[in-house]
Amino acid sequence: MRALSPSATCVAIPNLPTVASRPAEHGPLSSRAIPVVSMVGRIARQKDPAFFSEVAAALRSKVPSVRFQWIGDGDPELRRGLERAGIQVTGWLDNPGVAESLASSSVYVHSAAYEGFPLSILDAAAQGVPIAARSISALGDSGLLQAGDADGVAGLVAAILSDAGTRELALAANRSLLARMNRSTLHTALRDLYDLKGPDR
Repeated sequence: MRALSPSATCVAIPNLPTVASRPAEHGPLSSRAIPVVSMVGRIARQKDPAFFSEVAAALRSKVPSVRFQWIGDGDPELRRGLERAGIQVTGWLDNPGVAESLASSSVYVHSAAYEGFPLSILDAAAQGVPIAARSISALGDSGLLQAGDADGVAGLVAAILSDAGTRELALAANRSLLARMNRSTLHTALRDLYDLKGPDR
């Protein structure tokens, strides 16, 4: 907006989680027999399922027991690519199903190549799931743990699974994110927006 009109007044309207909140578990997850790494979204090139498959391949060399799931559905060819990579695809789920699948996850990996701020990240945060994200511009000031390539994201996941300090950093980023993107901040942003318009405009 400011690129089109430098004098324009802009108000940021935050997204909100679409699932109910659940307390996070603290401490490393290395004691879990089978850690689960999840991604949520439409299977499409924008979400870059191939990147998620690369993370899976890189992480399996570090954590052989790890299981990967894609929560969602979409392009049949791209879905087959995920399945060939040994990634379970749940198909489309309703909101309670998404919440349940996220709640069973050890780490949420966001693989999208580009997009606005994703609701799925907020849903993972609301479910108390630590997040390792691909670095994209939409997440630049999110505070989330991020890396630019699949090996880097796999390294973050491995650290979250094995190191209590790294896991707590990820959970602290979740709390900070939800403190900035919730019903209260949405209400305040909308009120500020309408206040800018004024009663006669």
